[in-house]
Amino acid sequence: MHLGIVTPQLCQYGGAEIYLLECVKRWQKELQLTIYTPAYRRALLKEFGIGAQVQVVQLPTSKERQGLLYNTLVLPRLWEQRLGRHDLYFLYLFPTHFITRRPSVWFAAEPLRMLYDLRQYHHPTNRVNVHFYPRLHYDHVQVSEIETFLHLIEKIDATTTFDRFVTNSSTTGRYLHTVYRREPDAVVYPGVNVPVAAGPPATTGCGWPNHSLSAVRAPRSTAAKSRAARIRISSGQLP
Repeated sequence: MHLGIVTPQLCQYGGAEIYLLECVKRWQKELQLTIYTPAYRRALLKEFGIGAQVQVVQLPTSKERQGLLYNTLVLPRLWEQRLGRHDLYFLYLFPTHFITRRPSVWFAAEPLRMLYDLRQYHHPTNRVNVHFYPRLHYDHVQVSEIETFLHLIEKIDATTTFDRFVTNSSTTGRYLHTVYRREPDAVVYPGVNVPVAAGPPATTGCGWPNHSLSAVRAPRSTAAKSRAARIRISSGQLP
């Protein structure tokens, strides 16, 4: 069986990226795999034990000058033109569900939280920085335009049809149901491998400016109590 995997990026140590890399590490033993992504690090794939037999095809990247609507609604259609023929397409994260290849499974780690988060932000200037995970960069949008952009994306997103979709928790599944009016076909919780000797690590991915990092700063007292405690902060910006 030949599986085509489409994902926005495989460059970071984010939870969503690690989830997919762990899947690929196991799937490569049973399936013929091709990963389609605009951005990836071969060293990261190697770190997770993904062999050279897994083909990686680089897709067109987002363009800041094109703006929010292009990167959200148009770019996935351009990605689709680069896809080969496969027995099944595994569409991972937003906005890959706009791809219409079939048969397919869309793995939805979360709905478009940013659509709702941005409406709650206070914008002290005339420009707002917009970030839809797992993209690595922010789009810059005028405050006077943001509500129109969000409304268009929300309406198009809610009317998207997909073959089957899976998520990572029943809670996320209920949230997705409010957006797409459809129950997930399956819920697949991520597995956990805990090192016995070193103790459980505290790990975070990118420190996006719109994320709170209080959870990272807090464990100092915990680390002092346990020499086995480890904190790993991967790439990103600390606000």
